[in-house]
Amino acid sequence: MTMRDICAKVISPICKKEKRPYALVVNEFGLKAQAFVTHSWDEPFGEFVASVQDALRNMMNPLPLWICSFA
Repeated sequence: MTMRDICAKVISPICKKEKRPYALVVNEFGLKAQAFVTHSWDEPFGEFVASVQDALRNMMNPLPLWICSFA
């Protein structure tokens, strides 16, 4: 599945049901993002997740991320 698939099949239906952005569904009061993460719509979603996990793995205190497709 690609990011496009995840957004169409998972993220968008949740946003429509909840009537708010996905970011506020999972963090009701929001978080102050300290890093921006972009993506390719046709990238395999598993590769996107692995890339983000690899980047955060070496941080002592992982940062709140702004992931544009989930905002």
